Amino acid sequence: MRHSTSLTVFLSLSLLACSGSSTDETTDSGAVDTSADTASEDVVVVRNFSVTNCNTGAAVEGFEICDSPTVSGVETCGTTDANGQTSTTWVNPPLASDVWIKGTHPEYSTGIATGFYDEDGYNATLELIESGGSVQGNLCFFNKATSSTFLAGGELVAEEGMGQVWFVLYSNDNDDVSGATVEFYNADGELVEQAMYQAGMTGDLKPDATETSGRGGVLGYNLTPGDYTVKITHETLDCVSDGWAYKEAEVNAIPVPVQADTWTYSYVDCSPR
Repeated sequence: MRHSTSLTVFLSLSLLACSGSSTDETTDSGAVDTSADTASEDVVVVRNFSVTNCNTGAAVEGFEICDSPTVSGVETCGTTDANGQTSTTWVNPPLASDVWIKGTHPEYSTGIATGFYDEDGYNATLELIESGGSVQGNLCFFNKATSSTFLAGGELVAEEGMGQVWFVLYSNDNDDVSGATVEFYNADGELVEQAMYQAGMTGDLKPDATETSGRGGVLGYNLTPGDYTVKITHETLDCVSDGWAYKEAEVNAIPVPVQADTWTYSYVDCSPR
């Protein structure tokens, strides 16, 4: 069947790095301290994940889930059991950092979710743990056939060794995110003209579109692995990370990592300037 809106919900997380919790804590979008500062005493944060198939909702066994704050670069991993459950453990993590979560399975498209947390989120997590709570998150992934079908809707095929980026504009206040131009720049500051917008009605890729629909989705396709900056231009809105993308370098400029044969997912909140 045609893959329409499901790529926009690759992740349904009730946690984001150290800021998430079973009580659905949130973070603000203040500047992230990218120093390697850590707590004055050892802190252990166990992050529990439930992993499912995005289309069916069924638990998936054998998914390797790895995550890391980019400041420390310390990667921890776990593999899901028959109930789709696994966990990762962070020991004395940085007080603030960008974060990635990567899922790998032989039958599914490898995916990376990006995000960040700040010191307020760090402290909220410690309070949660000290009160007996736990850090819980839900992840869902698409199998390879579904991802291929979605790309085929835009007459695209994933090239071996290249990466795909699914980048979405949304609004916490239900502002209209249509009409934005979204551009991908590589680490040398060069515009990479390999972007395709999501249609508003069907949710499919729309090769002839030149700006976002109300769905806010845009695909950066077959990108050479490396570090990119996604720049957004809109007549009335400014966009920043609300915790579901790396912290913006500046308003409307979002860092995005690209890895070979991997989908990267980033979501930014847009509001009137």
